Amino acid sequence: MSKEAFDLSYQELCDAHNKLEQYTKRLEEYDILIQDEYKFQQTFQKLMSRCSRLGSWESAELTEQYLTLVLNSKLRVASRYNTTGEKKDMKISPSRQMFTLAMDAWASVERYQVTSRQKKLGRNVTLVPVMRSKEILDFMWEEYHQKKDINMKPDVIHYTTGLQSMANASSKKAVQMAQNLLKDAERRCGLTEFLQGSQDLSCLDPNLVPDRATYNTLLYCLSKYHKCRDDIQGRSHSAQYVMGLMKETMNKMQLIADKLNDDSWIPNTRSYNLLLMSCSHMPKGGGQEAEKILLEMIEKSTHLIDNSGKVILGNYDTIEDLEENVVLPNVKSFNNVINAWAHSESEEGAIRSIQILKHLIFESNDIDSDDTFKQPISKIIVPDTVTFNLVINAFSKSGLSNAGERAEEILNFMRDPSQENTKALSMGSSLKVPIDELNIFPDTITFNSTINAWSKDNSLRGASKAEKLLNQLIQDFENGGVHHPNSATFNAVINAWAVSGDSQCGSKAEKVFQKMKQFQTSHNIPNLEPTMACYNSLLAAYCSQCEHSGSIQSFESALEVLVRMEREGGFSPKTLHYNRIFSIPNKIHSQHEEKRFFILQKTKSILNEMCQLSTSRTTFAPDVFTFNHMIKACYGYEDEYRNREALFHLIDIYNMLCDSESCEPIDQIYINMLRTLQNILVENTKDRALLCEEIFRKCCENGLLTNAVLKIIASLLPPPSLRRLESCQLVPSSKPLVISNLPSEWSANRNVGLNQRRNRKRRK
Repeated sequence: MSKEAFDLSYQELCDAHNKLEQYTKRLEEYDILIQDEYKFQQTFQKLMSRCSRLGSWESAELTEQYLTLVLNSKLRVASRYNTTGEKKDMKISPSRQMFTLAMDAWASVERYQVTSRQKKLGRNVTLVPVMRSKEILDFMWEEYHQKKDINMKPDVIHYTTGLQSMANASSKKAVQMAQNLLKDAERRCGLTEFLQGSQDLSCLDPNLVPDRATYNTLLYCLSKYHKCRDDIQGRSHSAQYVMGLMKETMNKMQLIADKLNDDSWIPNTRSYNLLLMSCSHMPKGGGQEAEKILLEMIEKSTHLIDNSGKVILGNYDTIEDLEENVVLPNVKSFNNVINAWAHSESEEGAIRSIQILKHLIFESNDIDSDDTFKQPISKIIVPDTVTFNLVINAFSKSGLSNAGERAEEILNFMRDPSQENTKALSMGSSLKVPIDELNIFPDTITFNSTINAWSKDNSLRGASKAEKLLNQLIQDFENGGVHHPNSATFNAVINAWAVSGDSQCGSKAEKVFQKMKQFQTSHNIPNLEPTMACYNSLLAAYCSQCEHSGSIQSFESALEVLVRMEREGGFSPKTLHYNRIFSIPNKIHSQHEEKRFFILQKTKSILNEMCQLSTSRTTFAPDVFTFNHMIKACYGYEDEYRNREALFHLIDIYNMLCDSESCEPIDQIYINMLRTLQNILVENTKDRALLCEEIFRKCCENGLLTNAVLKIIASLLPPPSLRRLESCQLVPSSKPLVISNLPSEWSANRNVGLNQRRNRKRRK
């Protein structure tokens, strides 16, 4: 070959495979013996190694094809000793490294590659790379037991690679598989019996005993549990339960180290960092728990730090080598603690995050009152860009009224740690690390988090500040900067305008949306096309503008966004997008009654179309929220003509609800129907009585009768009329009309709507 294997492209690797296949067939045809099996295997291994690192679905398949080519070949090795000790020509076999590379290729498949293949095939393929790795491992065991070929026997590297494929799958089912796979390795190598005391050290298979890397891979898998797709049956585990599993794993690592008297099994810095990562998924107390773990790490590393704050390397060459073998907190450890505080989404989380940051960069004895971060280790930790980004993120989630200002202070410090910016951030403290050693530069994530912080201000000022930061990032990039805005940046600014309360928020959001498309075209930046989230934010902006002004043009623009979403973006509008449209009439001020009524008529036509198409487009089908929005839209018209027409619309909407196959009503729908009816028909008329009886009957039929419904019915009808209702004639006149005196089936499903049922299923 003219190139080294690691330089070959996918197409060149395909060509190499075809040539090797032809070469193998010719050797088989002429029965030519392979003189040097190792050299033959090395040729395949180099090509497979390059192929496995491409990270694509196709390259993983090609890597496996290389392995299959050797497995299926009839080539023989000259003068090889067989299992009986006889010197005999034997069939060539793959090396263990080749199996490892085939498994590694599937473990390396990028997430977007899986998503792309999923869209192409129209089915879920998340677990395919995991299953392929597992099948290769099972094949090795099967071949080993049948042929007793030592090259076919899996070792700890194969199991670690299999665990890595499961960690990369982003699937809760894969996490369960990872736990079972490790148990299988422990059983096969004799470790389970050894730890139980039923076997001695001699029973262990040294090539198969899980090592620190294996256990850390399982910890990595568990740390991602709550970010994974929920594809398991039953209820997902809580964050506390997953952390318990991780601690059990780390305790087992320590037990193995003690039993074997070998420190190479003890949990290291990576083990603890993975445990810290899982703290961010705790609904409460994640920050406090992370600090406890960090303090434990600090206590374990006190003997590694001298009085001047320098690390004692001992027999290790670098700090990285030291971290691989012992527990020594690093900047990732502190970052994970800040991240745990950020996920608490509280003022305390933001305040604690900035305290930690200040301790890492400033010389001051009064920054923090406790001793957690006054340990010698904090002297050697230098914060990086991620540290600053996480603190900004903590402010964006804090709910603080000045979150945008505080976030921008940190951004300004990163851009220019001058005396002025330092003073604003540190209250006069001096930098612990020289500016030239503080290697921090704001990136796209920095700007995104700061923009998000300003967008939470829900004001014109917040939106203006967010757009100003976007323009600043664009200008930096056009002036030669490395980082450029991505789709999340533009979406954050569009969303800032959507929630700004500005009367022209839709038009201003549209300008940002168009700026995004122009920026992508002019700079030819891949993957910068508007995402579904961008269209969602733009839709919300136009809806908000329409609600403020009652503008028909804004309403038409909102509808046009749904068309553009499908035509330009390739995203099919879902029910929730139309529900945002349907919510507009409820929020338009009464001074725009004429426009509100016009929009009611338009939305009713859309609802009618949805009901007709819902059988063929399930994502388009109206739901409970759809009908609730539309029922409320018929409420509160002062003009007599519009008020009467609203009644007809209400009846039509009610009939659509009764005929709908996609919507399962809840009691709140009937309450809203009766309240709207009460508002429209003020006087007690025959029409009102008939409508009340129909709604009451349907409510009882569906088992959704509540005391709230009875109360509204009683206010709409005088007691004699209420008693004459067919549904209530079963109740003796001496008894009050309450739920307890009515048939139980009338209220069997009350307060059990879609969300409540979903929650009940989860609890079961």
